[in-house]
Amino acid sequence: MEIQNNSFSLDNIASLMYRLRLLKNSIISFSDELAISDDELDNMMNVIDSLFDLAGTEHVEKADVKSIYAGLREEEAKARKALFSCRKLLRGEFLFADKSTVDYIEERFLLAKKVPKGRSEFIDMAENMIESFDTIGEELPGLTLPALPFDRLRDQMESMKGFLDQVQRERAERKAATARLRHIRGECVKLLRWVYLRAVSHWGNNDPRLLQLGMVDKSGIWTKKKSKPPEAEG
Repeated sequence: MEIQNNSFSLDNIASLMYRLRLLKNSIISFSDELAISDDELDNMMNVIDSLFDLAGTEHVEKADVKSIYAGLREEEAKARKALFSCRKLLRGEFLFADKSTVDYIEERFLLAKKVPKGRSEFIDMAENMIESFDTIGEELPGLTLPALPFDRLRDQMESMKGFLDQVQRERAERKAATARLRHIRGECVKLLRWVYLRAVSHWGNNDPRLLQLGMVDKSGIWTKKKSKPPEAEG
């Protein structure tokens, strides 16, 4: 990777981390020359390490969320299949039931409605199916239905809801992690700016040693850019 400017705040995370690795590897050797204290060095290392840790955590969390969403889609597909099985069973009852029973089943189990494509609406329909089966013995004592298809739907809905809970938790954790990463990234940008100003105040802004700190000297900027980036001024 090639450093072309000192516009630290415009770096993507990969470019920013590249600069910081160079800085971390070189700053100790220049600390006396640039009058950087041990406390300032310790703080610098802590800030840099914090960014590296958070960036690594974000990568892992993205993989976790992807895996959870894949599991959710799989469990939802199984739940939809279980719901269709229940609806088929109920329609089979129409063959030998009287009209009042048919009307009851159709209305109570929402058979006249299509299975929604939306997840939230699907959950409502599936939960209605389970609730209706659980109360049918009281509401229509003369009708007996096999429990297996409905128990299968119940189990699949529980599994699906488990994945939904995980998704909600991961979303909350990612939101918090993103906020932490944004904060520490801002601290790293300030740190680079501070080191840059400290270095150019001692060496001038055309010293090739700036490259070892994850920065670029004035001549390097001008050979790649037509104008001087704002953060390089001063």
